[in-house]
Amino acid sequence: MSKPLADVASAFSTREQRPAGFDRQLRQRFNLWSLETGVEVTGVLQAASQQSGLTTDDGGVRIPLHEEQAPEMTGEYLEYYPAAEPPAVRYYEFSSETWETVPVEQFNAIYPAYRIRLWAGGEATERQSETTTEPSTGNAGSPTPAPTTAKAAQTSTPPVTAETLDADEVIQELNRFVEREREAERDDARQRFGRLTPREYQRTAGGIPEIHPAGIDIDEYGQQLVKLRVPEDVIEGPIDITEEFGIYPDSEILIGALGSTSGFPVEAKVIEIEGRQLGVGIYWNRNEESTPESAFDVDSDNRYCVGELHNPVPYDRITEAIDVIAADPHKQGLLTGETPLSFATEEQWDIERARVNDDQRAAAEGALTAEDVFCIHGPPGTGKTRTLLEIIKSASAARQRVLVCAHSNQAVDNLLVGSSTTDSIDENSLHAAVEDGKLSAARVGSNSDNPLVEEQYESADRYQSDVVCSTMSGAHLFGENRFDLAVVDEATQASTAATMLPFSRAETIVLAGDHKQLPPYHSGEQSTTEELEISLFEHFLGVYGDEVVAPLRTQYRMHEDIAEFPSREFYDGQLSHGIANRYRTLGAFSPLAVVDVTGTEQETPGASIYNDAEIDAVLQELGRLRTADVPLDTVGVISPYSGQVSKLRAAIRKEFDTEVAERVAVDTIDSFQGSERDAIIISFVRSNDRNAGGFLKFPVEGPRRLNVALTRAKQRLVVIGDFETLTTPEAGTEPEATAAPVYQRLYSYLQEQSMRDS
Repeated sequence: MSKPLADVASAFSTREQRPAGFDRQLRQRFNLWSLETGVEVTGVLQAASQQSGLTTDDGGVRIPLHEEQAPEMTGEYLEYYPAAEPPAVRYYEFSSETWETVPVEQFNAIYPAYRIRLWAGGEATERQSETTTEPSTGNAGSPTPAPTTAKAAQTSTPPVTAETLDADEVIQELNRFVEREREAERDDARQRFGRLTPREYQRTAGGIPEIHPAGIDIDEYGQQLVKLRVPEDVIEGPIDITEEFGIYPDSEILIGALGSTSGFPVEAKVIEIEGRQLGVGIYWNRNEESTPESAFDVDSDNRYCVGELHNPVPYDRITEAIDVIAADPHKQGLLTGETPLSFATEEQWDIERARVNDDQRAAAEGALTAEDVFCIHGPPGTGKTRTLLEIIKSASAARQRVLVCAHSNQAVDNLLVGSSTTDSIDENSLHAAVEDGKLSAARVGSNSDNPLVEEQYESADRYQSDVVCSTMSGAHLFGENRFDLAVVDEATQASTAATMLPFSRAETIVLAGDHKQLPPYHSGEQSTTEELEISLFEHFLGVYGDEVVAPLRTQYRMHEDIAEFPSREFYDGQLSHGIANRYRTLGAFSPLAVVDVTGTEQETPGASIYNDAEIDAVLQELGRLRTADVPLDTVGVISPYSGQVSKLRAAIRKEFDTEVAERVAVDTIDSFQGSERDAIIISFVRSNDRNAGGFLKFPVEGPRRLNVALTRAKQRLVVIGDFETLTTPEAGTEPEATAAPVYQRLYSYLQEQSMRDS
């Protein structure tokens, strides 16, 4: 069926007209944008240009849109410019609030063309998705969008993006991971104990600074029990060893001799704690050197120091959660891909449109309608926190109980109170919703160092509150599926195994993060090979593909010149820019600067690396900022190497007075993930004639670490490095085995920008 354009033009002139608005990113998510076979609408465009009722004063042609399945006008229009070079069509993109221009030769292959195909001159053809599977269709071949506003189950087809995994193997690998982590914790403690004196270990890693032998006993089960007692001259009065020193029953400990006693250190397990006394079982068979039992005689003058070797509690909690998932066929099926994703289809969610953009709203609706799992991909500065807050508030308003988790106490508190204090309210926090009376909240755990959290939320009733906030480990306090919804922030920084805890505690889980930045476990600066461990977020993306994830694409942090390279290199060119931030600069400074330094890298006693030439370059940049009266507490200096960070801190203190120096944030790139500053200075350190880049040039992890570094700055980014070393593959290295090509593209971009700004 079709309708003559002459009739359309006549009727359209009497209608209320408005630009046709599309959300390209949302439609791409549901495979409803690219037309695999396309529609031929060139005739429609040419015929419309002959209708005087559709032409405009600037040489354009307004092309009315029709309904998806019928030639009935909607009042919306596209703009066609036949005299442009090349001829092009424009449509309004809601997510970026801009007009997008598409050459006519490409226009036939995208969704807007589908909405003009039924005018005379167009030929209707079936539209297909970009993927190997076809989306479900209406009765005339029109795709039916995946649900975004729902509640009454609609089930997706089984995942096709990856092979279905073996359930037993998935569970076994999770348990193997936990055991590897247990042993890694022990090995790390042993190595540190070997490098440090017992007292140094206790000061840096925790434990009991001095403890005396109190004899050997046999408990009711026939086990030998070595008694150790904290003397009164170490700490007076009644004490709780667990609270005071962080040593728990079942903890594994290292006992080091403070004197010349032979056979130490020894490893032991804490069997009981009573007052100021420990009862421990010694692992006699782990000692390379024989340890005499007399060393623990009650009348001995020997003195010891206790440090933690392994705290089994967090690992046991994860293992219990894995067991819960293994016993739940539905959730186990989600892990393996055997369970189809399910979305709801009847209930409408009231998202505050004034607070979110179209991408954020679509992500929130996707999360709220998901009945199993949903992922939100939030690149830097795209409003991930704001989106999660809308999800939590909406779910709470619908009388759902919500568990809010993150991998660290700081990340949990950021969602709960943000920058709020006892005297002020951060509107982008759950605390603001609590103060407005929209929900109640509690904080599980006592490890927060935020005064507001300690005062208002740690004492709240965790069982009666609408929203409960905790670390992953803290979620163990609740039973299986106790919550309707679990929302996990910074989910890509938590291991798959650790995320089993919130996954097992709620009917539905929403994971938010950015899998293009550093994963939960990654290589250290001295690693010679990549050591990656993926998150549950990445696991689900691998199993279900695009149907499980919604992207956030408008960034509100960076000047557009700073954001352009990360967008192009890491996010398929999909990042757009908020109006407020895209042109904002730091005074007269250009947004980007590159300092190509040929220095000499040197090794620290701790086997890290530093580079004096780059330190001098950093000091010069800081001096320029200070001369321009840029507040130094808005400046960050980051480097991949801890040795360079230590040297930089010392050099900045020497160059400036201590008070000024302490205002500059100086840290490793890894530690700065999640932070931002108005100005960021990066020192890459590596400079050698072998072109060795170490972990900076690992093929997968190297670009992720680079992405973190480049996306911390809001208005000014200074990149310092030896680009001969960074951009040149090490001899004998294949291009695909190194990140050198990424640095090559970065350097070219920085040079282009420098030439433009000069």
